[in-house]
Amino acid sequence: MGIEFEHFLITRFNVKNQAWQVDKSGVTVRDDSWTKHRLQLFEQICLPSIQNQTNKNFKWLIYFDIDTCDEVRERFKVIRQENPFIFPRYIQGMEVFIASLQKDISSHLQKNTQHLITTRIDNDDAFHQEAMANIQSGFDGQKIEAINLLEGVQWEIRGDNFYYAFNESNPFISLIEKLNFNVVFKTVFYKDHRYFAEKPEDGVMTRQFCGEPMWLQVIHEANISNETDGQPIFKDGVLEMFSMNASSLKI
Repeated sequence: MGIEFEHFLITRFNVKNQAWQVDKSGVTVRDDSWTKHRLQLFEQICLPSIQNQTNKNFKWLIYFDIDTCDEVRERFKVIRQENPFIFPRYIQGMEVFIASLQKDISSHLQKNTQHLITTRIDNDDAFHQEAMANIQSGFDGQKIEAINLLEGVQWEIRGDNFYYAFNESNPFISLIEKLNFNVVFKTVFYKDHRYFAEKPEDGVMTRQFCGEPMWLQVIHEANISNETDGQPIFKDGVLEMFSMNASSLKI
């Protein structure tokens, strides 16, 4: 009997995209300054939340632009040594991202793996420690289905405000698909995350996971497009839900 599934978490760190050249403040994105700032957010927000997942049965592919500066490359060598489940990859722009992702996943898959789960997360966001476990709990041998963690929290850094968020097709979505080695698999990036919850013309249905906030979306001046759109909530204990120590943050 083969392996039921393999799970890959995927982050596009600073891969150049002609469609997104400035952030919402009009500042150039994905250059050295932007990337170094994102590295600070990543190490304080995103990375701890993934290190502290209760279910560690996954690999994390992180994609960088080929022009990423040496300082960031060297830092990720250390991060990789400390976290063997992380695999940095360097590619030539968004045009080759999907092909590179499919190739990299294929190189990691065991020959007898029956299903693939791919999950997306941005480098400045975080998961609840049970997020990956909950995503995998949605596996039941389905041919293809998206899994959406419906509830989350938005953290507006400037005012240190928190908002309960409810998003039926959010940037933390996952795709479960049965592998057919005569057909190239899709991955969760085969279409824009915003369109999974719409009536699917491609037949891919979305299952909503409800219960408690499973993700933290960080709202700051250097976001490309994110804005708050939830209901205000008390902040006590929120960051700890996502494996952060509020007193030690330097953002």
